[in-house]
Amino acid sequence: MRFRKTLMAAVFLAIATPAKAEQYSIATFIGPTHIITRYQHQEFADNVRDATGGEIDFEVFAGGALLPPTGTLEGISNGVAQVSVMPPTYAPSALPVLNAVSDLGWLKPDSFVLAFAYADFNFNDEAAKQDWKNNGVLYGAGHATPVYHLMCTGGRTSLEDLQGAKTRSPGASYARVMTDIGLSPVNISSSESYTGLERGALDCVAADLTFLVSGQKIGDLIDSVFLANFMPYFSSAGLMYDRDFWQGISDENRRHLLDVGALSMVRLQMAYAKEVEDALQWAKDNGKAVVEADAAFKDAVRAWVDGGFGGGAEIAKEKFGIADPDSLFSSFAVYVEKWEGLLAGVDRKDEDALLAVLKENIFDKVDVKTYGID
Repeated sequence: MRFRKTLMAAVFLAIATPAKAEQYSIATFIGPTHIITRYQHQEFADNVRDATGGEIDFEVFAGGALLPPTGTLEGISNGVAQVSVMPPTYAPSALPVLNAVSDLGWLKPDSFVLAFAYADFNFNDEAAKQDWKNNGVLYGAGHATPVYHLMCTGGRTSLEDLQGAKTRSPGASYARVMTDIGLSPVNISSSESYTGLERGALDCVAADLTFLVSGQKIGDLIDSVFLANFMPYFSSAGLMYDRDFWQGISDENRRHLLDVGALSMVRLQMAYAKEVEDALQWAKDNGKAVVEADAAFKDAVRAWVDGGFGGGAEIAKEKFGIADPDSLFSSFAVYVEKWEGLLAGVDRKDEDALLAVLKENIFDKVDVKTYGID
């Protein structure tokens, strides 16, 4: 509520004393109607314009119109645009620390906990901040997709039913766990999910439940929803800033960007949760079997996590050059545990309550005089 009053006050001030707007750019390779673009880029841009009284005005270039995924990090650091989304997976050698922790969502497959924990980590962990700094950018806000489940043909309702099932894998760690528990991972993009199921090349798709009714809209091709509770994709900067841009604006406007960024995180996570709720209801209404994972499945996944994420530490050391992966993993786990506790009593449908806990514990503590300046 306090944030909304601040926004209104800024708007009234802008009317009374018009400010000269600076035109800046947000470049995202995600499509213009995607939920991330809607909340963390377009609505963010509108709210920043209001909060700064027009001093900062972002134009959003979506769908890769300005920068492609693999060119985003370099493009922002070179000032092609001032803000973008940045999944570290597109720059594994440039962002080794952030890539190394990307498997740790298995510790607590909860999109709100992971989105907020990852933000905390990026603002406060020295190794994470250095990853961004080395590339001339800095972290501004994040997000996490909904938890991933298995949407399958053939009415698969248990670990036994899933043995050998050809399953679209969203990434390397998903492929490792699938292999270890008996599924057959298929490494294809999300855009190929529909045709894969249609042609029999896939038996299941691992993704969030919005895939049933939006995007690929695979709902009509599947028979069952197996609630696997695989980790969501959480390790993106939804808002990554060019350091020169950040250093060139006032302390007051840096604070506005942080406040609006926090709001974008809350609204995006809430919108994702609502879309999943609607998709699950669609599945039930349309005769799809919605099945809780059986004990054998849960035990197999837990054993894989407890056994070290299928060699996660070795991968961090060999692929990303992390000298002490166990120490890095332990430091990230502290943030996950912290946010599991902080969110335990918070109503996730209450925007004001979520925003209050996020700002109090992360965003309000960021010193705009030093963050991204040193």
